[in-house]
Amino acid sequence: MVSRLVWTRFGNEGGWMKTLVDILGRWKIEGSSMIPISGLAYYIQRPYSPSFVYLYPDAAIAYLLITVIGCVLFAKIWVMTAGMDASTVAEQLVKQGIVLPGVRSSPKVIKTTIERYINTVTLVGGFLVGLLAALADFTGALGTGSGILLAVTIVASFYEVIMRERALEIYPRIKRFLGG
Repeated sequence: MVSRLVWTRFGNEGGWMKTLVDILGRWKIEGSSMIPISGLAYYIQRPYSPSFVYLYPDAAIAYLLITVIGCVLFAKIWVMTAGMDASTVAEQLVKQGIVLPGVRSSPKVIKTTIERYINTVTLVGGFLVGLLAALADFTGALGTGSGILLAVTIVASFYEVIMRERALEIYPRIKRFLGG
């Protein structure tokens, strides 16, 4: 969007504005739509069909890399901010009295033990989510890849809430453990 605005306003300028337009992207007008033909806008445009991947493999690979790297970074940030990092989980395990076989019940020791697992799962999960979203875009699935992921996430969270409420109804003593 920024690229389109800059190109529309300063597309024929010279000097540093030409360099900025070249970096952000140049556009081609086809009928009533504008299509990016160079710059960042060209590489981050959403592929709209399998033929796009065949005709523009460089843009498809760049889109795939940007999507996967973005999802991996988002997953890493999410784990750190949501309290799912190794140190927080280790403290929770010690507070609940859960011990790992063969490991001292110390938050530092448990942290070093589970840290590599949490980091690996985070990176692999982010990679697979990014790959799924990009491949859904490449195949022209119903909606976009991120739209499909959002729908699946919403349905899964509703399922978890319903199952938790059902478990609390069936087993009322679980309320003490879950803080209900």
